[in-house]
Amino acid sequence: VEPCASAYRAMIEGLARTVAGMAATSLRGVKYVLVSGRIAETVKRELEQLLPDLEFHLLPVLEGAKESKHAAQGYAIVGSGLGKGPFRKLVERMKIRDACGTVLDYVLHPRLKEAKQRLVQAYVESVKNPKLCR
Repeated sequence: VEPCASAYRAMIEGLARTVAGMAATSLRGVKYVLVSGRIAETVKRELEQLLPDLEFHLLPVLEGAKESKHAAQGYAIVGSGLGKGPFRKLVERMKIRDACGTVLDYVLHPRLKEAKQRLVQAYVESVKNPKLCR
């Protein structure tokens, strides 16, 4: 048995629940769902099996970025959208400008308390207008 199989399965099931919930409550309906990332092809196949009524597409590799990491391409998409580029509507839809806090805000483990405090301190010290979640 793969060491991370249960975590992977939980991730897929969580994604399926989230996508199904969003599709069920969308006022305009869902045309398709974009899947991206290093394991996108596998995730797409899994979601297609769990949600056969929805259409899934892989986010194409950015032109000229065939050698870069998927995360770097994601950052480029967000940066483009924040800068009023071609991904502007996607960034607006995702409400990225309204985001707050850090990646560890919802990680609850007593051993991470100091790490979370250091991350918040570094964030506050390095960002011009930090947005902490309250």
